[in-house]
Amino acid sequence: MTTARDVITGAYRRLGVLPLGANLDPARAIAGLQAYGGMLSAWAADGIVAGSVTPETADLDDDFPLPPCFVEGAKALLAVELASESGIEAQTSIQSRAKKAYAAMLAAFVCAPGAAQDRALTALPSQRR
Repeated sequence: MTTARDVITGAYRRLGVLPLGANLDPARAIAGLQAYGGMLSAWAADGIVAGSVTPETADLDDDFPLPPCFVEGAKALLAVELASESGIEAQTSIQSRAKKAYAAMLAAFVCAPGAAQDRALTALPSQRR
């Protein structure tokens, strides 16, 4: 199972600030965990409910709350969030991947309400009963 640590580590690796095989240092782990919790809270505000993780309750060993098909997209989204905090700009490919991943999450988790229109607005006066 993918954990928050895996998502955070993957995000830092995509930014090139954490070499392959290196472990998260405590400062990056804390910053990454805060950004991760904030990202999940922001998703919830947009209708993507990913469990009950908040920035205050997030833990590095928490399981990633969405299906495995969203893990790579979450890493890209978190990389974009962490880039500005790290004083760098995420590569265009990461930004593009993040946008596509977020659109896929919205499509999978957010249902638009059904639209209805009052018949009085569409029927001619002669057709009204």
